[in-house]
Amino acid sequence: MLTARLSSSHGLDGTIKALFFSSRPTRLKPQTNVKVVLKNGKEEHLLIDRISKSMNPCYIHFNGYNTKESVKVLSGAELYIPRSLAPGLEEGEVYTSDLIGLKVLIDGNIVGECISIIDGFQSIILEIEREDKKRFLIPYMSVFFGRVSLEANTIELIKPELLE
Repeated sequence: MLTARLSSSHGLDGTIKALFFSSRPTRLKPQTNVKVVLKNGKEEHLLIDRISKSMNPCYIHFNGYNTKESVKVLSGAELYIPRSLAPGLEEGEVYTSDLIGLKVLIDGNIVGECISIIDGFQSIILEIEREDKKRFLIPYMSVFFGRVSLEANTIELIKPELLE
């Protein structure tokens, strides 16, 4: 599951800064295998050598990346972890990565789909594509969205004017 975006090198030894999408710590630790998707779409499976205890930013050193120059290729990449390492959810919560692909409902009718998420200032922002292919950015906040059903693969939009 998508967990963090790798940012920039930190220091000279190949450590890189990671910005996590959750405020709760994952169970990442040294010797954990993770998937990293580079900006060009190429996937790498990497082993964590060291990881800081802080969350945002968090500092990670991957096996085989031992210089500031070598780790630059990971800048801007996305970090994926197995769901088993993700923090637990409270009642009514969902993992943000699970929002991608949900059908958007207004009054029970499918009007579009969530095609991506963007890290915003106050909340994440859902990119919604209507059936006519027009796209809209809407903050994922309770004033705009209602019930999420992962079983039905749907999310309720309670402010239909946001797709006009």
